[in-house]
Amino acid sequence: MRKLHTIACIAGIALIALSSCGGDDGNASGLDKTIEKYGAKSASPGDGCLAGYAEKLTDLLTATEAAGQAGKDAASTETKYNKVTKSTAYHECIYKWEGNGRLMKNVAVKVPQDDIISIGCIETMTEAAFKDRYSEKTEEQIAEMNAVVDKQMDKALEGNSTPEANAAAEKLKKAGISKSTAKNTTKSMTGSFGKILKSYRPVEGVGDAAAWNEVSEKLHILNNGVKVEIGVNLSDDTEVNKAKAIEIARIVLGKCE
Repeated sequence: MRKLHTIACIAGIALIALSSCGGDDGNASGLDKTIEKYGAKSASPGDGCLAGYAEKLTDLLTATEAAGQAGKDAASTETKYNKVTKSTAYHECIYKWEGNGRLMKNVAVKVPQDDIISIGCIETMTEAAFKDRYSEKTEEQIAEMNAVVDKQMDKALEGNSTPEANAAAEKLKKAGISKSTAKNTTKSMTGSFGKILKSYRPVEGVGDAAAWNEVSEKLHILNNGVKVEIGVNLSDDTEVNKAKAIEIARIVLGKCE
């Protein structure tokens, strides 16, 4: 539990650091405001058909539809609706079923992998912004990102960052997490982020623009100025998951034709 607490706090600092790359006036009064000011643009029904589902993800892709795509019985579907912040850019609906014996990747111990389909993260976005965010990043760009996170972590541990980052760092101190442990965990996390940033691949013929990430196994789609994400983990073969995500995307986008 202590390790999870550490990761959660550091992830919060990293998110604030990355979302603040355009500058920081130091006056943010909450993570929602930070997100809205520096990055994600929460979608609303007035932004078009797809945006109208931003707070109705279980209608955009129903449990029955998801179970059908997963080849599962709808009655066995476990549904989890995550709303981390007020911004719909961080809302996600996860459909889950017991796996077929697969194990989670990149973990030190053997942990069963559930079968998962997810949908969410709806936000307004220009095509230029979409292609910039969801394109393969260079080692130089990743190094720049890591430098921003490291700098923000150092400032937070000294109490000189944004109120949100300072608060997250204070939780680490109260939990007895040393600065060296926090920094080492940050390096591990940014290494994982780097793998994701290098793994975007363009997908043709889906929406106005689309990209599949081979590590996170999510399909990012832009349609009429609104972005949505579809995650699929039904196989150890990323190409199988990608094909299924594209199939689901056609169902989803079909509701706005």
